[in-house]
Amino acid sequence: MHLGGGEIMNNFKKVLAVLLAAGILFTGTAFVSGAAPGQNAEHDYTVISPYEDVDWDNWLPLKAALHTHTLASDGADNMDEMVESHYELGFDILAITDHMIVHRGWDKMSQTVPIMNIVKRERNQGRSVSPVTPQRYQEILNGVGRNGRGMLDVPLGVELNGAVPSNSHVNGLFADYGQGLIGVDGDYETPVREVEKLGGVTFLNHLGNFTQAWTKENPNISRKPIYVNKFARIFLDYPSCVAMDINSGTDSHTGYDRILWDEVLQKTIPHGRNVSCITFSDSHGVDQNDRAFTVMMQPENTVEALKTCMETGAYFSISRNAKVEIGPDFTGEGPCPIVTRIDVDQQADKITLTAENYDEITWVSNGEIVAKGETINLDDIADLGCYVRAYLTGPGGICYTQAFVITAPDIEWAKPYVPAVVLDYSRILRAMEQILVRTVLQYSLGFKLLRYILMGV
Repeated sequence: MHLGGGEIMNNFKKVLAVLLAAGILFTGTAFVSGAAPGQNAEHDYTVISPYEDVDWDNWLPLKAALHTHTLASDGADNMDEMVESHYELGFDILAITDHMIVHRGWDKMSQTVPIMNIVKRERNQGRSVSPVTPQRYQEILNGVGRNGRGMLDVPLGVELNGAVPSNSHVNGLFADYGQGLIGVDGDYETPVREVEKLGGVTFLNHLGNFTQAWTKENPNISRKPIYVNKFARIFLDYPSCVAMDINSGTDSHTGYDRILWDEVLQKTIPHGRNVSCITFSDSHGVDQNDRAFTVMMQPENTVEALKTCMETGAYFSISRNAKVEIGPDFTGEGPCPIVTRIDVDQQADKITLTAENYDEITWVSNGEIVAKGETINLDDIADLGCYVRAYLTGPGGICYTQAFVITAPDIEWAKPYVPAVVLDYSRILRAMEQILVRTVLQYSLGFKLLRYILMGV
């Protein structure tokens, strides 16, 4: 049989179509043909924004400190001093999250952990906890001296795994869990699970302390599968674990945690879970209270609105230090960059940020810089991943947006393999601890007495 040139070409196209379909079927990857670099206009992208419900004209941008210490654990200043300092600095939301101490209110005496007071005596100088007076407490809640702009007291804040060697810490809010509990080194999973059972939320703190990427000055450590899978698994299993810290304190331990966040996003988003980022001062004294914070977009300043905001990711994470993006010697001064409006044009496949106090806006997808400027046109991005995120830099510091999830009818993002159980040393330590407690220590009156003397529980 003789085939003409047109028939040969048609058959070739059919074979090519079958091969392309097979590639999508067996690899699960987004297989895109016929697109030259920077020319993706054939895709009808949909942007899923964590800010889609924000009413930019009427909602409140609330400055929040969600990780703060007092001398009740290892801070240098007292409860009333820390509260007054945040109030003077213009904070709208303050969570006291002392190690192993569940926060009961700024006007309540903290239930301290005796061993912590002894170990940190050089900071607390043997002073007793001094809460805010009941009268002053009401004044701060009602915004006296601030034109009625009160400051919210976040209930039941605590830093879990409070005294473990690797500082593998977890913050818990809104759940009465963790009083006097040291935790198990590297075991993020247990406190996250237990707080979720009680209806609270958690976020993971300064993960660079656990991975040690900052110590070895090796960013590739943050890409290691054992770490990426461990944290991706936590976010996939526990919806109440709402965020991971990517820049806290002076950013000395968290500089490579943005890499870890990008790696986690690439694991979780194809499985249907976006993961928020969070920043905080991790303040241990009044001189540290304004070095990092979040700006929560909320319709009102209430506990319920705060919890919803944390669950949806409708907030911005801000730091005055950015070792990787700006430089190791940089410390921001003055007003920080802040986004004031986000416009998503689904028809034109564009995201536009309106912002203040910035010099540059940088867009990132799959851990790589893909665009600069106020507007990103997704059709212009050749190597677009399953999300984009932005950060804004200026004289005052850096502002991170949450990730915008990207989908399209003709693209199916591969679902990366995340083990159901990620084995590391913390699993062994937790198993040993459970065996020891259940078989020996729970029946020991001496152990119970020692635990009461040292831990207060």
